[in-house]
Amino acid sequence: MKRKSFGFSHLTGYLTTWRMDARAATLETQVGQAMQDIVTSKPLLVRPQTPRFFVAGDEARLGALVQNNTDQAVSTTVSLSAEGLTLRQAAEQNIKISPMDELMSPGTRWSIRTQCESTW
Repeated sequence: MKRKSFGFSHLTGYLTTWRMDARAATLETQVGQAMQDIVTSKPLLVRPQTPRFFVAGDEARLGALVQNNTDQAVSTTVSLSAEGLTLRQAAEQNIKISPMDELMSPGTRWSIRTQCESTW
């Protein structure tokens, strides 16, 4: 039986799951099939946690889910910057995330108030 292999040299620009499906048949009508999922990601991902919309004068909590996809702990700074919001605490927060873990803590949440000024 002959074996074939192949590889990928560049998948780093995508955040997705690739499903590989291989099928083969020989001249002797032998058949085979294999399926494999390949997950591509970044070493550190930040996913915002926000309401769908705001109304002038709203008070809310915004957050960020920070995911460490490496095999080492990561210390980093997360920050929030936006127009039309008043932050109730410091914009920058220092956090430490364990290897292969995700974090949503008080260090990745901000209390805000939307400004009432209209720009219409």
